[in-house]
Amino acid sequence: MALAVAGMAGHGVSPLEAWLAMVQHSWLQVLVLVNKDTRSSSSSVAASEAVSFLQLLTVPIAVALELARRFPGASVQSTLPELLFGLSVVNPDSVKQVFGETVFLVLFAVALLSVTSFVVMAVVVAVTVASKAAKHSPYLLRTLRATAKLSSTSLFLPWTSMLLQALGCDQGVWWGGAGVECYGPLHISIAVVVLLLLPFFVGASLSVASVYIDRVPTSSQLDARTHGRADVLLLVIKMALTATLTYGTSTAPEWVLVGVLVVSGGLWLVLFLTMVPFAHLVMNAAHVGMASSFLWASLCAAIVWASEGSQDVGLLVLLGTPVAGLLGFASAYMHFYRTLAIRDPYTISSMWMVVLWTRERLRAARAAKRRRESAGSSGEVRAEAPPSAQAGKWGIKPSSEGETWFSVLEASAVSGIEALEDLFASVGIAHSIASTFYKSTVQLSHYKERQALTTARTLSRAFDIDFFFFQGLEDMQSGADSVKGDPSKRSMSVVDRVLFDQHKVTALEAQADCYAVHVMLMKHVSGRTMDVGFLHAELGAKLDDAMRRAAKAFDAMLRISPESPEALAYAADFQLQLAGNTTAAADLLQRAQRVEENNRRIKERRIATLAFNARADDDLSPSDDQNAAFIISTDRASLGEITSVNTAAVRIFGSSNMVGSNINVIIPRPVSDIHDSLLATFSQTGTSKFLDSTRVLVAQHSAGYLFPARFRILETPPSADDMRPRLTGLIAPLIADESFLIVGDESFDFSILSVCLKTAATLQRPVDALSDQGVPAAMVFPELFGSAGQGGVVDGAFPVPGAGQGNLVHGRSMRRAESNASSAFGGPEGVARRRQGHSVRPGSARSAAGTVLPGAQGDDTATVSGEGRSSHPHSGLPLF
Repeated sequence: MALAVAGMAGHGVSPLEAWLAMVQHSWLQVLVLVNKDTRSSSSSVAASEAVSFLQLLTVPIAVALELARRFPGASVQSTLPELLFGLSVVNPDSVKQVFGETVFLVLFAVALLSVTSFVVMAVVVAVTVASKAAKHSPYLLRTLRATAKLSSTSLFLPWTSMLLQALGCDQGVWWGGAGVECYGPLHISIAVVVLLLLPFFVGASLSVASVYIDRVPTSSQLDARTHGRADVLLLVIKMALTATLTYGTSTAPEWVLVGVLVVSGGLWLVLFLTMVPFAHLVMNAAHVGMASSFLWASLCAAIVWASEGSQDVGLLVLLGTPVAGLLGFASAYMHFYRTLAIRDPYTISSMWMVVLWTRERLRAARAAKRRRESAGSSGEVRAEAPPSAQAGKWGIKPSSEGETWFSVLEASAVSGIEALEDLFASVGIAHSIASTFYKSTVQLSHYKERQALTTARTLSRAFDIDFFFFQGLEDMQSGADSVKGDPSKRSMSVVDRVLFDQHKVTALEAQADCYAVHVMLMKHVSGRTMDVGFLHAELGAKLDDAMRRAAKAFDAMLRISPESPEALAYAADFQLQLAGNTTAAADLLQRAQRVEENNRRIKERRIATLAFNARADDDLSPSDDQNAAFIISTDRASLGEITSVNTAAVRIFGSSNMVGSNINVIIPRPVSDIHDSLLATFSQTGTSKFLDSTRVLVAQHSAGYLFPARFRILETPPSADDMRPRLTGLIAPLIADESFLIVGDESFDFSILSVCLKTAATLQRPVDALSDQGVPAAMVFPELFGSAGQGGVVDGAFPVPGAGQGNLVHGRSMRRAESNASSAFGGPEGVARRRQGHSVRPGSARSAAGTVLPGAQGDDTATVSGEGRSSHPHSGLPLF
């Protein structure tokens, strides 16, 4: 993604836009680093929430006292001054009036120093991330993480209040004590610093509040949230209240003060009653209770205004605030549980209530799983109870002996995720939340998660959605990079392959720039006049820059793949033609030749006996251009479609028209049916037992004949705009001593479906006369398949007609797609068909891969027992 930002200037993007994109990218990376650790203790969360509530509660109390002062002859407000004095400890909005100018200046200095430190730390980490030249300090990052957490919670209102108070001043009076003239040079200097810091501080705090959260819906942390949008709006409410208290108490009309309080309290209540951001219901209900208390105190201020100060509301505030909070808390809990009792999530009209419905079922499933595991570890055997009393009232329970509370609860949660995406298909945040839920389920995996994230980003470019998409990309890259040092993962990861290709483009562009400078130099030298200054200042600088870029890019390619013949050859050419280092060029060329020779020996090694679906000795590498490479779509609308191929694929399969076709054009029947089921499974779950393993299978040339090959399927890295997984298929042909063919089962009337070139030559028939032409296998192998159109069990090895006595044939079963897809070329041994003369009784739907062994004798000859099981030493597969 960083390289994509760096390349913007070359795609018609202005320097300013490119710079802004770089700033956004760096800040997103800073937030990713900050967000790597969202742990917090329950006590610290409870203390932070209590402090934030008390800070907000000071606002209606201060407004009520101000309104009482405005009316002459107003009643003395008992209790309120004492409450405000005590609450000034947590909210310094009224510290100047309560404690005086000296305390105000001390607190202002602390706030200014803290905000400045936060800004400087964020900028330093962002610059470090953007430069990629140095590593950030762990201590600095931990400090930034703690400061960012506090700046978006309990310290946001005090710091903002102190900075806003520094900007305000009454003309003709002293600011901050004697000797500091209001709007004098010193005050203006301080105000300029505050004006520079305040926007960044507020913006950074809002962005941190929106994404610095534990989004795991089953998390045990008290402050775990599904989203941070309610927190962002709560910070906006705090800003409005702080500005009102700082600048409005002495000048704003009474109805404005009361209106701001009531609207803020009502909005706070509605936010947490409807958006329910917290994973724990108690936290959402607690916020509704705190909002109810705030709203009650605001209504008391409204009573002071309506009665023109004649009513003493001190006792109303003191006694009514906790009662209002408890009532709000209880009402919210009842509302939440009424929603959870709904049976069908598709009947819920509110997106946030669907989120609540689904999240609670995920949490209950997790609790059921923990209880089951703990019971299993203790050796207790007893009937499984619901994970909670509430879960037992949801109308779902295990209906069969094999089901558990965990399975039925998670299945119910999955239906909620599907409802969330179906009912709110055009809402980006719905898909973003769904991606988090998918990540917490066992049944579904990263495929659905990435697909939901991509859909969310397509629908909305909101900051939080952009961040979670970016974080997903970063997590994928870091996960892929973590295997680089593992000797068992020597082939490049999908992310490394993208970086390798990007460095290759950079290196070749820089190399082309070097040649362009050489051409300019030749033209200049051949001219009549020679400007030495131009040669040194212009051409020399350009050549040095291009050389450095090329050398750096080639070094990066070799770091990623030290044994890549392509990288070695390019680097050798650079050293020889441009750098003039013949020794280094010769060394690189020798390394490339050794690697290519080793690869050639591996590719050309002969396999005596084909064991289909067996794991290959070595993995195919994506960096080897000699391997055929296919990019395969996993979208539902174009599942299995080939989106791109490399030149090796065109050469190996003999066709340049494969793009746009289904991948089955290179896979023979009935293996293609199995392949379709594997792709369908991957599109649903994102997993497959064949993923990222190299196996010996069979491929089909565009001319129709078969050939053995090594296959490897791996994930293609996502782009900066699309996280949905795609698949890359790598194929390398093998040279085998055996020849083989594929014969269909009953559904194909035991006809020959496809053959390899050796089989066609052995049978002295052309490939197109045998492959998929309805030729009965019994016409070619009467002893093996009985009469035409029928098959039977072989009791031993049989001669191939017309092929000489030295040629033996045996078969190996391949289950079709409707059976277990993982048994494509083997697996559990099937029920044998009994041979009755030249006829057979229908058996399970299968096809057979017959293998002709020229000159096979002794131990290499397959034998079949009466149960139809193979004793072949290499395959271990049932024979037919």
